[in-house]
Amino acid sequence: MLRVMPDSTDRRRRALAPLREKKRAWRPWTSAEDRAIVELRAAGVPLKQIATRIGRSRDLVVWRVRKLVAQGAAAPSTPIERARRGGLASKESRTDLWQPEEDAQVVLRWKAGDSLETIAAGLEGRTPEAVERRLHTLRVRGAIELLSKDEREARQRPGRAARTQRDLEVARRRVAELPNTHDLGYVVGVLFGDGFVHQRDKMLGLRTRDASFAEAFASAVQHGLVVAPPHRYQRTAQKTVGGRVYDDVVYHEVELYDVPLVCALVETFGDTRTFLWKIDVEQSRARGIEFCRGVIQGLFDSDGSFSLIGKRGISIRLGTHSIAGAASLHQLMTAMEFDVGLAPPNVKKENKVSVHAASCMKFAQEISSRIQYKLAVLNEYLRRATGAKPAAAARKPRVCLTGEQRAHLLALVRAGELSRGALARKFKVSRTALYLNLKRAIEEEKSRETTS
Repeated sequence: MLRVMPDSTDRRRRALAPLREKKRAWRPWTSAEDRAIVELRAAGVPLKQIATRIGRSRDLVVWRVRKLVAQGAAAPSTPIERARRGGLASKESRTDLWQPEEDAQVVLRWKAGDSLETIAAGLEGRTPEAVERRLHTLRVRGAIELLSKDEREARQRPGRAARTQRDLEVARRRVAELPNTHDLGYVVGVLFGDGFVHQRDKMLGLRTRDASFAEAFASAVQHGLVVAPPHRYQRTAQKTVGGRVYDDVVYHEVELYDVPLVCALVETFGDTRTFLWKIDVEQSRARGIEFCRGVIQGLFDSDGSFSLIGKRGISIRLGTHSIAGAASLHQLMTAMEFDVGLAPPNVKKENKVSVHAASCMKFAQEISSRIQYKLAVLNEYLRRATGAKPAAAARKPRVCLTGEQRAHLLALVRAGELSRGALARKFKVSRTALYLNLKRAIEEEKSRETTS
């Protein structure tokens, strides 16, 4: 009887294999490992290298060292180890420790009602954040009394307002100094379209079902705003379309949390809400042609649609619920010498900017798209319009196996060591082809038995 393991069992085995091979945290400690830890520490080897040599994690080695020190089997941590672990120098050579005179001055000024900024200004090399942390330590030690919530907020409010204004000024200078690249324009265009700026949390982001769209937006945010890579998530949710409920819909989310930067972007490029956004045409043209192309591309990837017409035609449209946004987009594209039209709002109150046939070729070449399926359609349109021959089709994978391969396949199936998916990948065939070759192998075996 043939036995084929289910895919879930094989996937679970493959998922747990790296964990079992990498580090076996449940393995008991041996005397040889303890001797190795003591000797390597005495030789000055870092704990991370010790963990690599004995096949343990660094956290386990740190825990074992503490236990050996408590038992008297190992020497206490040296200043070099403490400095390496904490990223600071030894306590004797540190210059950032709080002195008793500074603590007395902090307590005196805090009781006098001074704010954190005022206290920090009187201490050399101290920031308001450092003073706030030191006050917490002094409260724990009982040097000062705890304040009520209202008193604490009253003291921190002026300092917070000053810090917020200072961070906002820095963000404004950052936005003003950003290069007017295609990526920056793309970010602005997506925020006008499917992207969002959260008014309360002051974060910007995008939620889409297209993975290539999310990847393109994350890359544009990183390079256009010159920030660290934004956070990316993949979530499964329920979606209702036309009264029909779809379960397990995968959404790709990109989010950037930077309150001052987001506020500065809104101040510079205007409101991004669905019904209120509008392109500042003069400002955009002053930033350059690449920035303008990026804005149009971001809007097209968000709210654009198209359809191939006949053998060489295409219809390209960009829709929005913002009347001012559609009018400004029409004005910008007209200034860029695109032949476009602006249609009145339809039944769904959507305003559409249509690219006429005379400018479709220019749109596909200069604007294009970063979404895979839209890019494929535009490339197909360019190929048809220019009369280029289609690319050679990829060679189909092999379907029929040789006699030796079929016999080997039958033996593996009977052994039950690999799943159907693993067998298909091993022999480089589809699962349907795998089943047909397996069926043929069984028939050949029966015929040989009948002949003999």
